[in-house]
Amino acid sequence: MRKDFTARIVTLQEVYRKSHELAQRIMQSSINFDFVIAIARGGVLPARLICDFLNIQRLTSIQVRHYQKGAKELEEAEIIDPVRVDIKGSSVLLIDDVNDSGETLKAAVEHIESLEPELLKTAVLHEKSHTIYETDFTCEKLKKWKWLLHTMIWLSKNAERNEMKLLIK
Repeated sequence: MRKDFTARIVTLQEVYRKSHELAQRIMQSSINFDFVIAIARGGVLPARLICDFLNIQRLTSIQVRHYQKGAKELEEAEIIDPVRVDIKGSSVLLIDDVNDSGETLKAAVEHIESLEPELLKTAVLHEKSHTIYETDFTCEKLKKWKWLLHTMIWLSKNAERNEMKLLIK
């Protein structure tokens, strides 16, 4: 990975707007989901918001590690905190913030399918064009690769910036 690169800042406002838009797309499918599973950590906030927008009461999570410190990619994605609830025979919506390579989603889907849900669909806020695993529901498809940096700061409308220079040590 390059030592410096440009990243797009994704604010809480954008996460809220894109989660609402994604929920509307999911609602158009007429599927009633029993569970939402968030991919921790980035998928937790969108999953929580989408549960509210779609009135889905059951929310749980899975944690998959595909990157180390400094955004160093691991050879293979690994489940480090599996789903611990019984979803057998249920309809499940798996949510993450970004689908980059697709390896994280692929690993999560394989794990969840082993738990025998009746239906499993995937959704993300941002999907990059080079992914190996396309989602069922996407809010935004990104044609040009860019690192997305999610902030936990609620910025005033005048303070919102879209890009910043990052220096990785």
